[in-house]
Amino acid sequence: MDERGHGDFDHLGFEPAYELEIDPEFPGSGSWDRPVHGFDLDGQRVDEFVARWGAPRVLVVTPHHAAPWVGFWPHGGLGGLSGEFPMPNPTELCVAVGGAAFIVDVEKPELGARVASVWAQQIVSCRDPALLLLCTPVDITAFDADGLAWESPRLVMDDLHIIGIDGDRINVTGNGFAHSTEHFEVDLHRGMRLVDAPDADA
Repeated sequence: MDERGHGDFDHLGFEPAYELEIDPEFPGSGSWDRPVHGFDLDGQRVDEFVARWGAPRVLVVTPHHAAPWVGFWPHGGLGGLSGEFPMPNPTELCVAVGGAAFIVDVEKPELGARVASVWAQQIVSCRDPALLLLCTPVDITAFDADGLAWESPRLVMDDLHIIGIDGDRINVTGNGFAHSTEHFEVDLHRGMRLVDAPDADA
């Protein structure tokens, strides 16, 4: 299990087909000399980027097989994870800013970004199978090379946290519906609590 939320760009065991420059220095001339793509909170590309609730995430993205560009992503406003995360798909990038998480195809930024979450607290990678797990305070969403792999139901009342991956099981903790801390396991392939998951052979 690999986890990150700050610092340098970590490949998390994946093989991204791009390089990133994080928080680049703004050009003194006022021109980036390359395409600039700003994204709104709904993931739509905007011509005039506006940061409403906090400092945006600014990256220079250099795809291996496309022209470099500059991206601006807005702060989510709710608080939470910030960072840059590769995806199982080598041309996809996940950018989290204050809990808002966006997925963009680095070779096609003009198409906009997909909103993966508005309340991301933790992102964890799994190498076999290749998954990126996005954890909110109440549920988990998994992405594979083809896109969305699964979405779990609500697992706890709040404070959900992934503490490890053991084989086909995600070990998690969180505040249960009885307001007590629970430790339990989630099926890595389906996103269900194992006590609730139907037997695959049934």
